Amino acid sequence: MDHNEISRQQEMILSQIRIHDKAKESKLSFLQTFSAYEESTVRQALGNFGVRLLGFAAEVDFAHPDLSELFDEEFSQSIMCLVKLAHDNDLNEFVADNLRRVITKHPRYKELSRVIDAPSKNLRHCRFSKPEFWSRIRDQKRTQNVDLRVMLTKGEDFWEETPDDFVSYLRHFNRLLPLIEEATAQHEHFTNFGLTSLAQEIQSQLTRIMAESKDDRYYGFNRITMTAAAVILGKMHDATFQISKNDSMSLRLSRTSYRCRLTCQQFYGNRHFDALNQEFSLPFMEYKPLIIPVCQMERRPGEMVRLLQELDSWPELGHKAVFDNYWVMLPDFNITGDQELMYDLVEDQKLVGVLLGEKDGDVFFVSYWM
Repeated sequence: MDHNEISRQQEMILSQIRIHDKAKESKLSFLQTFSAYEESTVRQALGNFGVRLLGFAAEVDFAHPDLSELFDEEFSQSIMCLVKLAHDNDLNEFVADNLRRVITKHPRYKELSRVIDAPSKNLRHCRFSKPEFWSRIRDQKRTQNVDLRVMLTKGEDFWEETPDDFVSYLRHFNRLLPLIEEATAQHEHFTNFGLTSLAQEIQSQLTRIMAESKDDRYYGFNRITMTAAAVILGKMHDATFQISKNDSMSLRLSRTSYRCRLTCQQFYGNRHFDALNQEFSLPFMEYKPLIIPVCQMERRPGEMVRLLQELDSWPELGHKAVFDNYWVMLPDFNITGDQELMYDLVEDQKLVGVLLGEKDGDVFFVSYWM
């Protein structure tokens, strides 16, 4: 790993993060009016969904500009109409039961009923919640291993074809642009030659790629899978990946396994690592990527602390949070029962992590952790 090159990339990454569009305007949320109703009235009109929606409203910041995108206008009006009907009338249980069925017929109900609750209870939508709830929600996250066994399905070609660094994932970079340009050129070529059916096929592909391009980006940040992030991080640290197949003729079984390991020479010179190497002899070690919630990082570089503060006060959102949660991906260095070696290597510039932002279960590349 060339640390000077990584530092150069990090400067470029941070400069892109700090380019902002005009701030969104906050729209008056129906939740503000909705939250004024008694729980008994809401339960009568909307059942348990309404009670969970009240819990959601109690913890969110009504001024968050993206909050209005969660509920479309028609759905919001339907909710308010039903609640007002229950509030203004003395309904018997038969009428109330039929009233509660109305909202379940709405197209948005199925999706929202799965995800709406107080953020501190279901650990979703932290970005919408008031700052005093952030730590309560984020502290519930736990360090996890990234399971590389999925690579047995994806194969060695996936490892080879994955980029060697995260430059193509930096903010405002459209990773699918080369595919869009190629498809556009093919479409023009076939159209000019009168090959209408081929041109239409290319147009369909182009439409699909454009849709994927839009879905993969969020305020300029590029979505990435945990597997892809783990592979890129491993390649940055010169990890090698190999699939092997062990056959047992006696049992007539075939078992596929893999080896993924780091060359430890790159960590020589760190006093902590050298002491362990002298004791255990560590020419290689298994590459096991971890994702650690930022709130559980025992040591945080000053530049990263400042960046996290910026992300939780995002100018384009009127200084509201842009992500629900933040993760740091790093190789596991728990050799002696703790991760002190990992922190030492980061501070000694021999190890680089990745900062990922989470939004509604998807993760996005933010920057290197260094």
